[in-house]
Amino acid sequence: MLLAGAALSVLAGCGGELPDRPVEKIVWAEQGWGQEDREFYDYTAQGTVIAPVSWFMAMERPFSTDKLSDSSFLYQLGFLPHEASPRNPLGLPVGFAVHNDQGPPKDKGMGPVVGFTCAACHTGQLSYKGTAFRVSGAQAGADVTGFSSAFGLSLIETYYNPLKWRRFAKAVLGDRYEDKGAYTVLKAAFKAAAHKAIATVWYGFTKGTYPTKEGFTRLDALGRIGNTVFGDDLHQPENYRTADAPVNFPYLWDIWKFDWVQYNGSVHQPMARNVGEALGVRARTNFVTVNGDPIPKPEQWDTSIPVTNLKDIEERLWHLTAPKWPAEIFGAYDQAKADQGRALFEENCSHCHAPRPIKEGQNEQAKWAVTMVPLERIGTDPTAAANFADTEVDPSKLTGKPGDIDPAEGLYVVTTGVKDRAYDLLGLDDQQRQEYDGFGRENLVRAPCAYKARPLDGVWSTPPYLHNGAVPNVYELLSPLAERSKSFWLGNYEYDPATLGYVTTEIKGGFKLETDKTGNANTGHLFSDQTGTGVIGRALSPDERRAIIEYLKAMGDMPPTPLEPVDANWGDEYACQSQSKWWEKLTKG
Repeated sequence: MLLAGAALSVLAGCGGELPDRPVEKIVWAEQGWGQEDREFYDYTAQGTVIAPVSWFMAMERPFSTDKLSDSSFLYQLGFLPHEASPRNPLGLPVGFAVHNDQGPPKDKGMGPVVGFTCAACHTGQLSYKGTAFRVSGAQAGADVTGFSSAFGLSLIETYYNPLKWRRFAKAVLGDRYEDKGAYTVLKAAFKAAAHKAIATVWYGFTKGTYPTKEGFTRLDALGRIGNTVFGDDLHQPENYRTADAPVNFPYLWDIWKFDWVQYNGSVHQPMARNVGEALGVRARTNFVTVNGDPIPKPEQWDTSIPVTNLKDIEERLWHLTAPKWPAEIFGAYDQAKADQGRALFEENCSHCHAPRPIKEGQNEQAKWAVTMVPLERIGTDPTAAANFADTEVDPSKLTGKPGDIDPAEGLYVVTTGVKDRAYDLLGLDDQQRQEYDGFGRENLVRAPCAYKARPLDGVWSTPPYLHNGAVPNVYELLSPLAERSKSFWLGNYEYDPATLGYVTTEIKGGFKLETDKTGNANTGHLFSDQTGTGVIGRALSPDERRAIIEYLKAMGDMPPTPLEPVDANWGDEYACQSQSKWWEKLTKG
């Protein structure tokens, strides 16, 4: 009880008021998808498990009798409301799927459950004068960890509050509420979930696992995947590593063309990336027994992840295009300034951000070679890349071999085991396995000390900026460091078409991003007439910055000139180097 009370106190400290988000007229961007494509993407399960459907719909908000599943509450957390439809029979927000978890193995399937889909973190909204402009595949404005805190708090409070528990049990069991057997089974299952939440919260609090708050639009994706897979799923809390490097949810159009994905260019194969993501958002695994002992192979690799769904979602993304600037909503772009901005873009930005095709005949691997920029060159916050490169975990319960390995090696082991087991159960032949993997790409994972510079079509719809979201709008990104905000508020979907960013004044229940926190630095990617770490182009006048902004709006109508084609696997591994001197100099002026 004392531990539960302490966990409640910790979680309650993560709560508080939430932003008011008025219901608006909704307009979807034209991106090459019809409504059926969009609904498929929004509500096709990837195997993640939040809770059984009956639990999710019966649970109440913390310290309230209102339902946790209420769309208005979830909208306050940034999840986009949507009406009921055949693919969304419960009328849940975009990115919440209902699916039947039947196994494997069959005896561990949980039946009908609610889980996150790709769309929860990869659907954007820009509100302007009463219209909500939604963009499929854009970065979401959701506070995922805020939802996790609310869910955990609700689990604990429901179990220990007799009145809340009675309402919950009656809603779940209905006519079987007086059935002692059914009641006992429900109570035991809920107790296990509540106690797991208490242990997770308490361990994270006492060990300081997540010291940098993520808030709206961000998540330490790689850090949380590692902690979930190697800590939670292996029942091995000593594998938890500090995750203090939040990153923006990346936008997904064009992603299938890239040879490497993730902000640090660490993953090569589409299926491996998607399996890792599903594991990180809590797909059900079968790695160990309830006592933490390894389960024999191949059953050890059984999960709730439906790899056929992942393949089908990935293939839909082949047809998703970047949104074009909606003049009817935000006003027309200035053509003369856009022409000026295109010349400035070619001069200052194209060397990293124009498409870089892979030479003809090598396209079975990828279409575009992404430009990787070493940390000491780009000068942006190094924490995300450095954490992935510098930490180690103990995966011996999975490998059967003693010794620590880095997260890249660990994710290779896990994603290979999970997807190969799923392919075996489906009876796929070699050709089919290559199709599921995505273009026959190998499962390559690396940990370079560099960040990926991607083409910028549609980037105007994806604030805030830099990999960690530490710059609120494009105008500030093109400005000297002294002119960038040292702190600003997230949680408001209201958009500013002049700067290409959200309105970032203080908002009730919003998240204040402070750039002096670990992982939140707004340094680097600088335009200056001085030289040094983080300077990537010459200084730009205010008028030139505005011209580049107009060009980014117009890019869909006048794309940049592609760079010269290169061989597949061009470049190097971007080995990690000592960052202490350049990082200290950059952050301390």
